[in-house]
Amino acid sequence: MHSSFFSRDARIKLRIKKTKRVNIKDFKEGRDPRIVGKLSFIGEPLKSPLTTRFCAFYKIEILEHKGSGNNKYWRRIIEDYDSQPFLLTDDTG
Repeated sequence: MHSSFFSRDARIKLRIKKTKRVNIKDFKEGRDPRIVGKLSFIGEPLKSPLTTRFCAFYKIEILEHKGSGNNKYWRRIIEDYDSQPFLLTDDTG
């Protein structure tokens, strides 16, 4: 099955899942590894506007499908994002 059959979100999740996991001590700047660890908030955590879960980062984008015929396009209605400083630790650092 070809990846174009999957939604953009599904392709992103699959790419993250396939990305090699590295320990924090082995992280090298400029690469895109998957780092898994325990997140600790510095200060007050954010609360996601959609899920109301505590988080360190969120991004919301709402698009509206417009047009007809050969003139179809997506128009951004809302874009909101925020982040807070955090620490990520694992057994190596």
